[in-house]
Amino acid sequence: PSTAGAANPSRRAGTYYAMSLNFKFVANTADGTYSDIMSIELVTLINSGNNAFVAAEMAQFADRRDTTVSGVTTGQMEVYSNKNAGLLPYHSNLGGARLDTSKLDGNSVTNDFAGTIIKSYQLAAYDSNSYEDTSVGSCTGLTNNGLFTTSIESGFCRITYDAASTVTVGFLIVSGSLTSGTVASKIVVPSIISITTSDATLNQIDTLDCTSSVGEYSFQTARISVFADGLDVTSLATAMVSTDTAVADFKTASNYETDRYFEGKSTGTARVRLFETSSVYSSHITVSSTAVNITNMYNRIITDVSYHTAPSSSYSYPGTFTSEILLQQTLTQPPIGRTYAHHGYLFTTIVYSDGAEEYVFGDEINTASSSTNIVWTSPGGTDSSVAGLSISNDYDDRWMISVAQNAYAECIEDSVQATWRRCSTDIVTEGVPMYIDPPSATSIAFQIVQSELTPVNNPASGAPFLIPTSSQFAVTVYYDG
Repeated sequence: PSTAGAANPSRRAGTYYAMSLNFKFVANTADGTYSDIMSIELVTLINSGNNAFVAAEMAQFADRRDTTVSGVTTGQMEVYSNKNAGLLPYHSNLGGARLDTSKLDGNSVTNDFAGTIIKSYQLAAYDSNSYEDTSVGSCTGLTNNGLFTTSIESGFCRITYDAASTVTVGFLIVSGSLTSGTVASKIVVPSIISITTSDATLNQIDTLDCTSSVGEYSFQTARISVFADGLDVTSLATAMVSTDTAVADFKTASNYETDRYFEGKSTGTARVRLFETSSVYSSHITVSSTAVNITNMYNRIITDVSYHTAPSSSYSYPGTFTSEILLQQTLTQPPIGRTYAHHGYLFTTIVYSDGAEEYVFGDEINTASSSTNIVWTSPGGTDSSVAGLSISNDYDDRWMISVAQNAYAECIEDSVQATWRRCSTDIVTEGVPMYIDPPSATSIAFQIVQSELTPVNNPASGAPFLIPTSSQFAVTVYYDG
């Protein structure tokens, strides 16, 4: 019953909720209004004194015609089928906008549009019955003027662009009897593409003999960068080639970073071509027998990168903007409990007597340590020094260090070292500076559940004393900082 009349329960008046009826329409019932679909009669209602104060009373309905009890004694319902209302084309790139990477790697650019049928009704927000995915039956371009072609691929509408400039194209997709509205798909084509190199002359490294080594060379290495309208798009230029692979070629290590490094192999000149059929070349790169010495080797452990000065949210070419990043090293947390150790990665740079700089990857680095405060992990390895707190180093070609379990504060300079090694020769060795600064324990708290215990089999453990022989306890260690 409702709470009406709660102040005087013996004479309660108001609405009483007696029952709830659930029903559904038979499948394939036609759309329309159905009147007189049900009626309910209350035969009798007897109170505790066996008096029938209601008898043969027809129920009155509040339904879609009137939400109040209006004297209508039969119910009415309207049936709506959940029909297909429209076709929505969908693409994972919002708006279907794409960069024409064919100008960077030679491969044609495509957009695959799926079809989603929108239903005429939904019961609630995000109701899965209000839409369904569907295969696209056909797609038709609208006056494409040779800018693109359409095809059906595995139920998708595939748009292949042939445009030579930035365009927005329109097309329709069809599924069954449904046709989408006009779909706009934009292809952005870079107008100015250039290739730069960090070092135009790759000299021979003094005293390094690689004549008996396979796949290793005694010349310097340069970093190749590709820019499109001022934006660094090197990661998208995946098909760069050398015009003379006997003179210089890209490093072959299977790593996304090494792919952009160009190493000298023998004296001569070569250029970098964007891809086999591209008209975009770098300037000439010379491989020289002139010897250069190593003047410095810089080893740095980096644990974090953050913006010192963030760039603006928008940029208009050919304008400029400035941004600064902060490279950080934080090595304060040893592995303990459920907390992983702080860890970072080794970045090594070689500086030559001709002023050139070269980044050295992990496959040419050997490491050593006399410090017990750090753990070295090679590229592709795993730091498993503490069970349950393993740290994988599978993501790139760098050595990783992590704080050891029982580490104490130490300013490391030369007790941890890295050696650049090529052609079975140790070329240069330098220390790896870092500061290990784990917190120090300041106090300890011991809490035990039972304040009194007795040895096992001691009479005090039995009746009537029942003193426990064991107890749970907790130890909490407090650290500074």
